[in-house]
Amino acid sequence: MDAIQNRLRLRQAHTFWDGQPHTVQHDGVMFLHVSKSGGTSFDNFLAGFFPAGEMLPTDLQVKRIVEWNADDWSRYRYFKLEWPYQAAARLAPPLHFVTMLRDPVRRIVSLYKHLSRKDDHTERYESVRARRSPEQDAARRLSLAEWARLSYPEPGAYYRHPYLGMATIGVWNMRDKSQAELDELLELGKQNLRDKFTFTGVLEDYRLSKQVFCRTFGLPEHHALSEERLNVAPEATQSGNESDAETLAYIRHENRWDVALYDYARQLLIERADQLAPSLCVDAREQIDDVDAIGHESHNIDHITGSGLFPVETTEQGQSLRWTGSLPVSTLDLIGSWPSRGSIQISLDIVLVLEPKRLSELQLRLDGRPPRSTRFESISGGTRLVAEFDLSSEISGRVLHQLQLDGPTSTPPTAPGQPRDSRRLGVGLSRIAWRWNTTANHHDRGAA
Repeated sequence: MDAIQNRLRLRQAHTFWDGQPHTVQHDGVMFLHVSKSGGTSFDNFLAGFFPAGEMLPTDLQVKRIVEWNADDWSRYRYFKLEWPYQAAARLAPPLHFVTMLRDPVRRIVSLYKHLSRKDDHTERYESVRARRSPEQDAARRLSLAEWARLSYPEPGAYYRHPYLGMATIGVWNMRDKSQAELDELLELGKQNLRDKFTFTGVLEDYRLSKQVFCRTFGLPEHHALSEERLNVAPEATQSGNESDAETLAYIRHENRWDVALYDYARQLLIERADQLAPSLCVDAREQIDDVDAIGHESHNIDHITGSGLFPVETTEQGQSLRWTGSLPVSTLDLIGSWPSRGSIQISLDIVLVLEPKRLSELQLRLDGRPPRSTRFESISGGTRLVAEFDLSSEISGRVLHQLQLDGPTSTPPTAPGQPRDSRRLGVGLSRIAWRWNTTANHHDRGAA
């Protein structure tokens, strides 16, 4: 079961470095991010595998952490940074490096629209505000055709080849490189994506990217179904010469090394999809010779992985909760060796629900099977849903189980003066436990 726990916590991965299969184990993940590349969505996906206390806080993402020692790094297991690989690999402990690339021309057009439309979401940080201000001023003042032709050191000019910089030495260190030197960096960038990054995704193939991610880390592929598309800019009305063919061709030429690296990343994604056969992701099974007749365990929801769940939130009472509803069916991963006879009770503590009268419509399935019975109990601060399932040899043969929740969702009301929350929410879960029993007595056993 430790192996499955390592998979669900993204410690153990399967990859093909130097063309050979490898099983690699590191204690954490670093997401090297380039803005407007689907990073908010993919970050939301990754965050579902880590308790809140294991993720680098946002305020530290924009502060200097280059002077950290080993103890500082060990406080967290998930890092999202806009760093170049060479610096990150030198300063950080061994980690699984992951990234997400987007068509470079689309990324730059999206960046222009983002800068010209609103302030950056990290504008409260002085360092980011100072860096973004000239870019925003230029984007709001100029057309795309004019803005795209700005070059360093003109105020507001964007950095060329950010993907090549991320995969190697950083855009700041590439400004004065010759074409021959950029060609060399391109080969280094390809090598790093192939042999140093545990996973490289492509936004235009987002679903395939998540499928490959699941295969890489040996996850159940229901994780690839999640729909956490966030911070997606609405299509701006195209007018004038904002997206004329000449401007787009100019952007593509100016970023031709990024285009080449992106094309390579797409080829690599397809290659990895073929190499990492789905068989790597099947539930681990083990022979269970001696299982206690009774058992119990329970966990806060922020220690549970699954799909169809929104990121961890905290209630006014300080409880951790995760809303269901980002998929029509939400799935929780449960780890446990269970007997092949008797029954198992699974309890879900629900602390928030938008439509309490519709709770009875919530349906559960364990490893594809409906419960024998369900009931609701009142608990302090919420409601407990208790479902009892029959055990079988098929269920007992699994170590990784899937609990599916299918129920009504609704959009939360908007408080005066607050931004509109457009999510479709189901129920707010704070805790999950299970108990299985092959005797007349009960003694609980719960989620992983």
